[in-house]
Amino acid sequence: MNEENEKSVNEITDMGGGISPDEGNGDVDVADVANATDIHALEEQVAALTAENAKLRNQLFCEREGIPRELAEDIICAASARAVGGVSFEEAARDIFGRISKFGGSGQKISTGVRSRREGNGDDVLRRAFGLK
Repeated sequence: MNEENEKSVNEITDMGGGISPDEGNGDVDVADVANATDIHALEEQVAALTAENAKLRNQLFCEREGIPRELAEDIICAASARAVGGVSFEEAARDIFGRISKFGGSGQKISTGVRSRREGNGDDVLRRAFGLK
């Protein structure tokens, strides 16, 4: 039985026979740094694509819900911030658009503060929708 143990130990140690002496010394070589750089670059690309995917999904949702394009950017921004608190983006976007529509009236141009400030108009509709003065 002792010979069997010796044989299995020898087989195990022989399996790593192709390892060169400098591979296990703890030194970082150029290939390791290049791989880490490549991995970091890929992680950044994945993060950017994930953000772009979320933006496009939110734009598609607004389009399907009939939210005017001039409001979509502002509603996406507000609904995304509100969705962090456990509310779904879709629910938050519907609620925000509903409030703006309710206080904007059917004949009045609906506007949020962001676009209005850029154009120099007031943001009364948005303020009334959220109970601000």
